[in-house]
Amino acid sequence: DNNITGPIPSEIGKLQKLQTLDLSDNFFTGQLPDSLSHMKGLHYLRLNNNSLSGPIPSSVANMSQLVFLDLSFNNLSGPVPRLNAKTFKQSPDMCN
Repeated sequence: DNNITGPIPSEIGKLQKLQTLDLSDNFFTGQLPDSLSHMKGLHYLRLNNNSLSGPIPSSVANMSQLVFLDLSFNNLSGPVPRLNAKTFKQSPDMCN
């Protein structure tokens, strides 16, 4: 909870070895950058409780190391990309 505002910069995708990214509880706006999928080492991604909008990029499904994803409490729209089953390992209630 750092009160960070504005869009998530597309340059974030350059952090290819980052394993954990928690930007939850801020005031991020705009769409999720497609460059998130370039973060091949990411295991844990929390972007919940922001003001993100638009679709979830289908390229998120290519994040093969992802085991936790929380995009709740945003204004996202459209279909949820088909994710690898291990993405829900830490969130079994999402499978019900």
